[in-house]
Amino acid sequence: MISGYIYLRHKLKDQNSNEITTLRQLIVRYRIMLTDPSVLKRIGLLAELTSPTTDILNDHKFILRKNIGKGYIQKIDLGPSMHIMISQYELNSEMLLKRPRVAQEYGGKNIITFSFRDVKRLPSVMVSSADMDLEIFTPAHIPTSNIIITIHSDLLKDLIRPNGAHMPWDNIISGNQPFLYEEISSVEIQRISLAIINAQNTSELNSFYYRIKAEELIFLFFKMFLKRNTIAAYPLNSADIKVIYQIRDLIIADLSITPNLSALVELSAMSESKLQRLFKQIFGNTIYNYHQLLRIKEAARLIKEENMSVSEAGYKLNFSNLSYFSRLFEKHLGHKPKKYSMLGKS
Repeated sequence: MISGYIYLRHKLKDQNSNEITTLRQLIVRYRIMLTDPSVLKRIGLLAELTSPTTDILNDHKFILRKNIGKGYIQKIDLGPSMHIMISQYELNSEMLLKRPRVAQEYGGKNIITFSFRDVKRLPSVMVSSADMDLEIFTPAHIPTSNIIITIHSDLLKDLIRPNGAHMPWDNIISGNQPFLYEEISSVEIQRISLAIINAQNTSELNSFYYRIKAEELIFLFFKMFLKRNTIAAYPLNSADIKVIYQIRDLIIADLSITPNLSALVELSAMSESKLQRLFKQIFGNTIYNYHQLLRIKEAARLIKEENMSVSEAGYKLNFSNLSYFSRLFEKHLGHKPKKYSMLGKS
């Protein structure tokens, strides 16, 4: 969730006065921070939130201050064109994370961010250009694990090596207009993300390991992204994005409730066609199908992690017909719920 710049809405003491500011703009831009002395002088950007621990092989790890929460933020340099930020934390109070746009003259259209968010609970991947404002709400008292990869478009082109044919990733690597796409993480992406989160690398091969894993995550995202039937590229603005994510948050607040499209249209203050079009452009699915997929993912989590029976998980998510639940589960995850519950057991 922390990419490019980060703003945190929180009551923090201003270093230059004894007053408390209601909105302290703490700006962290890792790409510049490594090279710009004027930015290095403002290490208070993270110091207000964290206290630095030992730096090992340029892997800067910061521990959250106790008044903010618990956990850490770690920044790793993977070369001049790629960086990774790993964070695991639990906040004492809710925060609004903001990433304001980076202007084109500072390379905004050439910086691409892959945000692998909430990798342990409801994992998703958000891919966006840096020339777009973003806001992400982070709730209090909920453990959160994120991996943020920033990459220059030239390096991404070199990795993909486009052959000139029209491909779904054209809008991402072209830099022609701001973009934002999100996918629900695959099992493969979650597995690699958890391996990165849990890695304990302190050797000379540290950066090599994270570079390989970062490229693997980007590959797995595109593997999913290429399955989209159509890749729309309607112009996006910050206001519309904010509304679409508010709608998404309402949908996932209680997955047992089927989305009421008429109510969502009214709340969005958009036409139904615009709401559906922008939602599908960003998430690659209709509102209803997106809800159904998350519903099945949550059922799988309840069966695996909460040890619920198939019927308990189905009824908890308001599937009154367990046969239909079983068919839908198999369609999305490749196994019937009962067989899925046995996977990995000896």
